[in-house]
Amino acid sequence: MTAAGYTGAGYLTIFPAGVTNPGTSSLNFGAGFAGSGWGNGFTVGLGTGANAGKVSIYVSNNGISTHVIMDITAYLQ
Repeated sequence: MTAAGYTGAGYLTIFPAGVTNPGTSSLNFGAGFAGSGWGNGFTVGLGTGANAGKVSIYVSNNGISTHVIMDITAYLQ
């Protein structure tokens, strides 16, 4: 996942759709690099039931905006 074109320091959290936000960050990005890209790799589960195969992404609630780029490279069972 990459944060690109962000307007200030913040974080993104990715988690399975349909579950409560875990309150942890998956990707942190700094204000000194605002406007550039900042990436991180991770493994995340997918939602089940009505949310099967989906993920949720939360952007820190501090007045910033960002674009999110996802590159899925594997599916693990």
